[in-house]
Amino acid sequence: MKPKQTGLLCYEDYLELCSSLNLRIHEKKIKLLLETYKPEISTRIPFGSCLIDYSRNKYLYASENCTDIIGYSLMSQPQGPLSQLVSLHPEDMVIFNSMLFPDILTFLKNVPFSDYERYRFSFSYRFFQNNGNMLHLLQHSTYLEPTHDGKPLLNMSIFSDISDFKTDSQMKLTINYLNTDRGYVPIYKKYYSLEKALPFSNRELEILKLSLQGLSAKMIAEKLYISIHTVKNHKRHMMDKSSTNNITELINYTLKNGIRI
Repeated sequence: MKPKQTGLLCYEDYLELCSSLNLRIHEKKIKLLLETYKPEISTRIPFGSCLIDYSRNKYLYASENCTDIIGYSLMSQPQGPLSQLVSLHPEDMVIFNSMLFPDILTFLKNVPFSDYERYRFSFSYRFFQNNGNMLHLLQHSTYLEPTHDGKPLLNMSIFSDISDFKTDSQMKLTINYLNTDRGYVPIYKKYYSLEKALPFSNRELEILKLSLQGLSAKMIAEKLYISIHTVKNHKRHMMDKSSTNNITELINYTLKNGIRI
């Protein structure tokens, strides 16, 4: 079950929508972007760079040092940009997916298409490498090639590991505008936070945590010395509260809404 939206799409829905539109960016445009976006120096600086095509749900390019930073190759991910989303800390994934990215779309709706390339959207997030190590990454994105209704199809991004400089969990969106005389000038800032969304009891949270660990209802009952009927009742009550239909949807909802378990 996806979080409730207020007008604009969450990031997951956006990826699904763009890839279903059968829109394709002109190959000459892509070639030009790749030629200007792949400087040789990129492999010698501590920044990863990538070019995302939302209409194909894939990375068109990722610098070699992306692998050095995040621990795996972006180009090899079958799920495209969605693969990076699921590697975010659950709380940060909720914020980016259902709050921060919709705010970016809201902002771009009021920007002339010709000015898209002059805006840079910066935000940090917690990211898990395949080995479980958590990083704090800072990402700068510029969105290009909008559709007729303003939905951008390309995302040019650079990101870096700032774990040595940032230890808190707060997320902030900063929007900068490229001024001809002054360079990038910050014009908008917003801070994000999550609060516990549902009134689950301590016992319900305990059962949910064990379910997240992969334990069946029978195994949970044995571990907590309660009946399997009681376990199932707790799960049903949580699904009623969250309007979900099964334990998979319940766990997904819990992670997306940042409920601490």
